[in-house]
Amino acid sequence: MLSQALSAGNYAATDARRHAASAGNDGVGATRFFRQVPDLVNGADTDLVHIYVGAGLGEPWRWVPDAMFALIVTGEGITVTDASVRTRVVAEAVFHSLALTADGTPEARARGSALLLAAGRVSMRRAWGIADADVVATQVMDVTVPPVVIGAGVAGRAAGLTAAGQAPADVTANITFAAYNTEFALLATMYDLLADGAILAAMQAGVGMLASNGVTLVTTLIHHYVSPHKQICDAVYLQFFRDDIDLPAGMSVEQTKDVVCHKTAHVVETARAVGVARSPDARRRLEIIGQGAATVRMPAKFEAERAAEALQAVVRKGASATANANVAVDQDPVNDLVTAVSATMTANPNAQGTLLAKAQVATFKSTYGYGVAWLAGYLNAMYNDIAAKPRARSAINARTLEGLIEDFEEAYAEGNSHFSLAMKWRKARAKEGFLDGQGLFGAAVPRAFGIPEVRNAADVNAGGAPVPGPGGGP
Repeated sequence: MLSQALSAGNYAATDARRHAASAGNDGVGATRFFRQVPDLVNGADTDLVHIYVGAGLGEPWRWVPDAMFALIVTGEGITVTDASVRTRVVAEAVFHSLALTADGTPEARARGSALLLAAGRVSMRRAWGIADADVVATQVMDVTVPPVVIGAGVAGRAAGLTAAGQAPADVTANITFAAYNTEFALLATMYDLLADGAILAAMQAGVGMLASNGVTLVTTLIHHYVSPHKQICDAVYLQFFRDDIDLPAGMSVEQTKDVVCHKTAHVVETARAVGVARSPDARRRLEIIGQGAATVRMPAKFEAERAAEALQAVVRKGASATANANVAVDQDPVNDLVTAVSATMTANPNAQGTLLAKAQVATFKSTYGYGVAWLAGYLNAMYNDIAAKPRARSAINARTLEGLIEDFEEAYAEGNSHFSLAMKWRKARAKEGFLDGQGLFGAAVPRAFGIPEVRNAADVNAGGAPVPGPGGGP
């Protein structure tokens, strides 16, 4: 929290903000947690939600709203849309830098962190169309402009800044003209030195980091950047921060990652970040612009979705493998499950949605578990017969099948046995002189061959009419 006054200005930060938080007026702090503690005695269990309160970012790291930037550049005759990248990055960085310094961060590191943060957010804002409305309300920097006339030129670059929840007596506290202009000049000089190195890398990483943070949220439900999942975001960082790039102000790699991988996209609403991470189109577009590291785990899948798709994979593979083994498979139930689970998680990309989706998977298992286990047994026997490599057996080795096979051991055994019987039947027909046809790439299944002494080909297919087969017949 802010605790020190600026040496050149009047950035006041008092305990009033902390008191306001504890009073429950701004929806943060201990009061917010208390309100989320559920009543475990009364009400339906379907109303219960997972307890989690995100700590959020401290004031120095919060989002600089568009209105603040517009005010800064208006005095210089620049519009928000016409402002150069340099102006935008440096202008935003001033607020982060002064706030970090007020919090006790050494000035050089505060400026380096501020520039990396502003650079990443400027590019993220442009790439994904992030507006103030897409940011968590409590993560927007509280900026108040005093009633002063903003002059032209450099002298006009000024704005007021107060901390969230300050008492009325503190509202007049602001960053003075002199403090802002001095900091702007220092940051502009640092920007020019780092423009083709760390600043460019931060902007490139900022584009992919929203997706990577979203993937991490899908994986953990609550965290943007936490071990052992940091590698998801670190991969994007490593793609652009080459070893020959000098980090600003002597910042360490870990300090730089904290800004680039954690804080840059942290302020964006969870639903927006998760939406990007789960979008096939977002993945395609990132691949086109060379953001390969960000696309590795896209589109992101929740655990319940992966479970549903694992069940679907067994049914699909089993249906194809058993087509000539006198087995009929209806794939609609498992396809409906995948659709339902995906819809549930899209509407509720959180712990509550996960509980509902897991219940859908559990219901499917109890209803259709016998059939899935049967097909898994058939596939297992088939893979054993052809000495399939472990990768080919991935469908039946999925974690979601382990408990299901244990619950339906008899069905699993019957599936294994049926494959053996089917193989014996095929061998017997071959000895009798029959060879079943296979229609590939959409071709009609040809009539089976048969020796005249036993049965002619026309008899085999009831007149020789083509019949559909596993290879894609009509």
